[in-house]
Amino acid sequence: MIKSLFEKKGGMRILSKESLEFQNFIVKMNLVDTEMSTGLFTWNNKRGGESQLASKLERFMISEDLMITNKEIILEVLPFGGLDHWLVQLEIKGKCIPRNRPFRFENIWLSHPEFFNNIKNWWKKYLQIQGTRMFLIHKRLKYIKLKLKDWNINEFNNIFVEEKSVENKMKELNQALIKEGIDKDKSNQVDKYQQEWDNMCK
Repeated sequence: MIKSLFEKKGGMRILSKESLEFQNFIVKMNLVDTEMSTGLFTWNNKRGGESQLASKLERFMISEDLMITNKEIILEVLPFGGLDHWLVQLEIKGKCIPRNRPFRFENIWLSHPEFFNNIKNWWKKYLQIQGTRMFLIHKRLKYIKLKLKDWNINEFNNIFVEEKSVENKMKELNQALIKEGIDKDKSNQVDKYQQEWDNMCK
């Protein structure tokens, strides 16, 4: 459902009765339709030129009360995933102490022939610490996490950086698809980046 013709590209330039009712609902409920930082349209019929249709069909609407709080609200269209719809992500940030990126296990580590041997060796490593059994387990897991981060950088050229690079390329292509439509070259690029992403996530 669109709420204005500004949210539509191509096709008939007429707002439906349902769209007008949608507008009234938003006003009545004191909602704010947040703007996306990486694009406007979230659906595309995958055609180029005059045949292209695009609309804003995915959205987040939040209360006006939240808008006036001291929070940062970020809404973005996520990288193209091969479908005709793009996913939309909402992030709300309040005042907080910056934190490091949380630890995340990567499935690609399992493909390395030395992965399990490394885990065994790191687990057996003597650590000069004392405390209860749970405290020792906690410290040993923390030690293994740090070793995995270093090992990942050395063995996989830091796949976190590579993942971010592919994400950025997909975002750039996403914007080109929205503005210019889809052609054979862009379709090939979509397949290429999607394959790279799938391989990293296996």
